[in-house]
Amino acid sequence: MADLVIEYEQECTSAGTVNRVLASHPKLEKRFRERGVEFLHCGEQSHPEPGCLDGYLLFFLCFAMQHADRVIVRGPVTSKILRNARMFQEYWRCWMPDVYHLVDIEPEMILSGRSLQSHIVAKSNPEGAIGAFSGGADGTFTALRHATDSLGNASYELKDLVMVHGFDVSVDNQDGFDGLLRRVEPLLDVLGLRLRIVRTNARVGEVQNWGHSHGAQLACVLHQFSHEFDFGLIGSTEPYNAPATPWGSNPSSDYLLSGGLFDIVHDGAGYSRTEKIELISKHAIARKTLKVCWEGPDQDQNCGECEKCVRTRLNFAAVGDGDPPCFDTPMGLDLIRTIRVNNRVQLLDLESIVNYADGRGIEDEWLDVLKYRVSQLRSTV
Repeated sequence: MADLVIEYEQECTSAGTVNRVLASHPKLEKRFRERGVEFLHCGEQSHPEPGCLDGYLLFFLCFAMQHADRVIVRGPVTSKILRNARMFQEYWRCWMPDVYHLVDIEPEMILSGRSLQSHIVAKSNPEGAIGAFSGGADGTFTALRHATDSLGNASYELKDLVMVHGFDVSVDNQDGFDGLLRRVEPLLDVLGLRLRIVRTNARVGEVQNWGHSHGAQLACVLHQFSHEFDFGLIGSTEPYNAPATPWGSNPSSDYLLSGGLFDIVHDGAGYSRTEKIELISKHAIARKTLKVCWEGPDQDQNCGECEKCVRTRLNFAAVGDGDPPCFDTPMGLDLIRTIRVNNRVQLLDLESIVNYADGRGIEDEWLDVLKYRVSQLRSTV
């Protein structure tokens, strides 16, 4: 197998600062060698260059585990990311040995001890955190509980959120992304959080499995704020007692995306999705701004009929909030009867809704229909 070579460059433009990771490998298109994966920090003309390339190493790690024997990093990385990257690889090889293998990582420089200290700049928000946010349930839950200091001295000092244009909303859909910004603005205002916007072509061509790599790709974006913050928060997908594995973001592997200058925190895994919706349902603005849909034609709206929309409607129904204003129409039973799941993660969520409702003694026709549908779906995934 050929080596994967990655390097970093930065360009200042009128639209903001572009952080670019260039990659060379026979299985990558020519554009990765010439233009690379670009991360435009919108409106930021003076975004500092990174002290190390930890985040950019993470971005291509799943690709490397499939197609390379060695990763050559033309720049410095920290000793911590090298240790964590090894364990991250072991995680994926353990789960999927037919897909992923271990690769050696050879950086130009390893930062540790005194050399690491020399790369640490005075951060503008020491001990502060930035959270990943798309408007969905996981990010909204994390924003609500940390921005309101509801955890007391266990809260992270959440200052900013980052929304990535090019992950949930297609990079070529500017109108949809602008609509999403307008949708979530009231929530950000009431919570006093600043939104940072990063536009990327990372998913164009899908060179690595998104279901496996999305945690590392999101961590790559968060690491780009290591000059300001100590922590990057990623909202959990499934709770500790019902883990979805293998999955690109989970409590077993997200902490391994931390480096010597920045820690990734997997937040909220002590709560099921329905329990998260319970908190959201108590916040009048969050009930309106929540955006979970990724299949509908309007990427700034909830279509109300796709799998994730119906599943979220059921989360709300289980906490007694039958028709939240984030959906434009009421939910009919036919949507439950015909819901489909594409993977075990989605089925686990439906099962957790049943368990939540049963645990609270709920008796309703929607729950009977859901139980029957879950029993049908168990044989499909």
